[in-house]
Amino acid sequence: MGASKSKPVHNIVCIGLDNAGKTTIVNHLKPEKEQVDDIVPTVGFNTEKFRYGSANLTVHDMSGAKQYRSLWKENFDDANGLIFVIDAADHLRVVVAESELSEATQLAPATVPILILCNKSDLPAALSKTQIATSIRAADHCGTRPWSIVATSGVTGEGVKEGMAWLTANLTAPKK
Repeated sequence: MGASKSKPVHNIVCIGLDNAGKTTIVNHLKPEKEQVDDIVPTVGFNTEKFRYGSANLTVHDMSGAKQYRSLWKENFDDANGLIFVIDAADHLRVVVAESELSEATQLAPATVPILILCNKSDLPAALSKTQIATSIRAADHCGTRPWSIVATSGVTGEGVKEGMAWLTANLTAPKK
């Protein structure tokens, strides 16, 4: 089911490092009949339009590969929400994720809410959401804007609905 034209459409930018699980999470958000079984790495970006709860969303699922990260800023001007996905089991790249979050918060409008999803939290080696929040300096980078951090599993969907409930309740109004 596509987005209804009678309600405003909220633009969501979904970013994070490659292999963090962004596309898996976006796939999980779509209506069941629109979900795919085989998730492949995103090259460039994918745009998905669907209704989530009472919100019509256009989600820009941006590749996290280094050579594509410069494309992220192209979608920030019209963003009403930002999802930053981090691989909770990838200890080595937490520093890189922190740097990318810092840049994203500088590019995104100051009122745009940020949902940080600690994906793969179900894996034994995963850092807790508190450890990740500290490591990526989430409070420093997000500042006074609304933000939340949620432990998730994109494969099982654990935590995804909780995070999206928070994000949809905090979305900024779409530009006219």
